[in-house]
Amino acid sequence: MKRVSSKLFFSVMWKGICQAFAWFFGLFGYKHEGKYAKWVWRVFATSATVCVAVLAIVLVVDLCLGVSDFYRENYGRGSSWNEYISEGVILRHYERGGVDVVDANTGETLMKGLDWMCEPLDSKDSLVVYSDGQKRGYFNINTGKVEIKPIYTHAWVFSDGIAGVEERGFVKFIDQDGNMLFHRTLVYNPDCDGYVFHGGYCVIDANGDGKYGLMDVSGITVLDEKYDDINVDNSLCYWVVDSGDYSCVLNKELKPILPMLKGYIWVDYDMISVTMDDCTMKKYDLEGNVICDFCIMNLTHLEYDTEDGTTEWANLRMYQAAYSNCGLMTSDGKVVTMPKYSFIKAIGKDVYECSFDDGSSVMLDGKGMEIR
Repeated sequence: MKRVSSKLFFSVMWKGICQAFAWFFGLFGYKHEGKYAKWVWRVFATSATVCVAVLAIVLVVDLCLGVSDFYRENYGRGSSWNEYISEGVILRHYERGGVDVVDANTGETLMKGLDWMCEPLDSKDSLVVYSDGQKRGYFNINTGKVEIKPIYTHAWVFSDGIAGVEERGFVKFIDQDGNMLFHRTLVYNPDCDGYVFHGGYCVIDANGDGKYGLMDVSGITVLDEKYDDINVDNSLCYWVVDSGDYSCVLNKELKPILPMLKGYIWVDYDMISVTMDDCTMKKYDLEGNVICDFCIMNLTHLEYDTEDGTTEWANLRMYQAAYSNCGLMTSDGKVVTMPKYSFIKAIGKDVYECSFDDGSSVMLDGKGMEIR
């Protein structure tokens, strides 16, 4: 078969279009005689040829894009697995990223290729925050239908019937209909750990200066914005407030349980743990009463090597307190040294090499006195 060049192809197509138009208009008695008529026909036929060529290119590109989209949708995202977030809604996660929202009853895909989503904190709230890769909005956890369109640069989960959203550098708070609440906006601070209500309060930095306070569900500041950090425990009932090296604990009514003290505090289940400035540890109950005034993490019976090649037990034990710091204590639990060493090694019955973080060390006797 003779190979057809592109020049021959377009030449034949151009002549064919010219003849087709000549025949069509000839039906109405028009004849293309004379130089002017032939020039008009050639311009018209050339334009038609270009249009047909462009249309063909568009159709080919559209077909290629369609095939590409089909492949990407059906094979390009890898394997998938389903997660039920309610009786009516399934999240279909794909191996290579992206999540589809699917109607659990009909199998219909309601939304495709979402970047991420996060369920509300409280079962009383029904809206799920999601990102389409560009903006953030909310869909109903029970139906999968979009309730608030993705129009926000940043948006946070619903809690206590309220969600924070950011627009043009300011954070406002909305209800589940998307209406603005209490007409108060805050300067958006990317370092703030989410504009979310916990137990009726939201950590805020209204001025964007890195100083935090608490706002209630009516939009009123109930704890002044003057603290370096504020965190709530897992029960959402106790707040740890930090100011420099000092910390305190407030209850749900924001009344102090532990006053400001120098140390690191965390609330864990039914007790409050405090790491003091000297690396000792204390435990309190949830009413601020001392449970243990001196807590340790670990206790090691030290050994040393004798001159005849055997090992013997030293008189003192090494205990571990906060930050892995170590100290010495007697076998009956009396503290000999404070936990200010990184490691302790026995080199005699009552001789101990105590190392610091910088690599230096001192030698101590059984009473904790330095040996020179």
